[in-house]
Amino acid sequence: VFELHKKLEEGVPVSVILDGLRGTRRSINRRSSYDMLLPLSQKFDHFKASFLKCPKMDARGARWIPERFNEVFGIMHMKACIFDDTLVLTGANLSSIYFQNRVDRYAVFQNSTPLADFYAELLDEMSEIGNCVSSSGSMTPTLWKSNHSHNYRLAVKNKISEFINKERTDLGTGELLVPPFGIDQYHQTILQCLANINENQKVLLSAGYFNLIEEYTKALLNSGARVDLLVASPSANGFYNASGLSKHIPSVYSLLERKFMKTIRRAKCDDRIRLYEFDKQGYSFHAKGLWIFDKDGKPFLSTIGSPNLGYRSAYRDMESQVFLKSDNDEINAAIVEDARRILEDSYVLTEEDLKSRHIPAILKCVTPLIKTML
Repeated sequence: VFELHKKLEEGVPVSVILDGLRGTRRSINRRSSYDMLLPLSQKFDHFKASFLKCPKMDARGARWIPERFNEVFGIMHMKACIFDDTLVLTGANLSSIYFQNRVDRYAVFQNSTPLADFYAELLDEMSEIGNCVSSSGSMTPTLWKSNHSHNYRLAVKNKISEFINKERTDLGTGELLVPPFGIDQYHQTILQCLANINENQKVLLSAGYFNLIEEYTKALLNSGARVDLLVASPSANGFYNASGLSKHIPSVYSLLERKFMKTIRRAKCDDRIRLYEFDKQGYSFHAKGLWIFDKDGKPFLSTIGSPNLGYRSAYRDMESQVFLKSDNDEINAAIVEDARRILEDSYVLTEEDLKSRHIPAILKCVTPLIKTML
């Protein structure tokens, strides 16, 4: 925020768009992102802060759900930073924990005007469907007074669809997933990619939290390809040692891993599909992405962006991701190195490892009921 203030004093226009729940939730020091950005809105006319909430959060009764738990309805999960013609894409947030001992991925696209323009337009579109902070501190709806109305959802869907269908160069687009408004461009592309891989290719899937949707699992089982899936171990999970009910979340993911391991064993695919867990003392793991390699080890396709490849990403949260494919040897070498590095501190998980973990019996009953919220 201090750096933003300096640039604003130099006359540089700045726009920020945040999730309406996480952006207004106060931390331990009793300050939220809204509280920190409000002085900028009050001081500078060329600063714009917008907060976007999932429409379901305005449903009757939803507002009484406690903080954090209300995020199960969906959040604005896109992560992108634009600086003139330079774009930074990541799966990380800008909160302090992400700048400490957390493994994540960042991709910098320098002098990439088409891609930077795409994301600048995208964030402008998203800010227009959110609530803009006025100099008085109030949240002003920019499209409809009630973002729970059918008209609002229809208007947003049409607005985003028009943006997606705008003619651009092939090198200047990302893929969007906005389930609250019926947009699932990214989800369909991932399914198509997984459906088209073959036994001569190798696949690496990485996510901070393991909760593959059934369509992805079926595609991997039918592919014949060698598949490695990388997720956080319980101690590297972002909810490890959390307070309250959140402390049980790593165990819930272990149960989902158990189910997946049984599925691949019964399908007789455990010789080519392996599950890895990242485990490094003092570190948490949040890196996400998809890599597809040809038989010779050359990258065929990779991704960078915000989705976790789980139910939340596919059906609830607003996401964005870029698919990377290049004939440039230097870029391909960087993609290979990226995949190698995130596997460095991981181990192959076995069913015996999972059986040795103590998991409260109640979680075995609850997990099937809440898996679509994770």
